[in-house]
Amino acid sequence: MKNTSDLSLDARRLAVVHDEIILEVEEGQVEAARQLMERAMVAGMLAIFPDAATLGLVEASVTRSWAEK
Repeated sequence: MKNTSDLSLDARRLAVVHDEIILEVEEGQVEAARQLMERAMVAGMLAIFPDAATLGLVEASVTRSWAEK
């Protein structure tokens, strides 16, 4: 996996609702964006709770529209 500083994504944040972050990402970059979001969310948790369990902490899904969630 690439370091986040090496990753340039064509993506934009559409909404943040409670514990969900909704992005719009170019189709060819979806998997990279999903992995980046998962790593960032786990890192954020560990920054506050360094000893926290992270297995299953983040559930990222990819859909073509919000209705498919």
